[in-house]
Amino acid sequence: MRRIALVAVATSLFAAAAVRADCVADCSSQYDAAMAACQQANPDPSQANAMQSCMDQAQQSYGQCVDACGASQ
Repeated sequence: MRRIALVAVATSLFAAAAVRADCVADCSSQYDAAMAACQQANPDPSQANAMQSCMDQAQQSYGQCVDACGASQ
């Protein structure tokens, strides 16, 4: 009986890790898209501050997304 319980716990941990990996991959895809959008919206070097702000926001959103992935386990 104890062995069955251990197998069940291990299985649920692997499933949670897989869900988290999918979640983090989604966060990474969103981050990549946001960074590309920042670069497209601010192609002029004179807009460096606007681009940096956009990229900072993308980084912050990525961090929040990854944090949310961890909370969803």
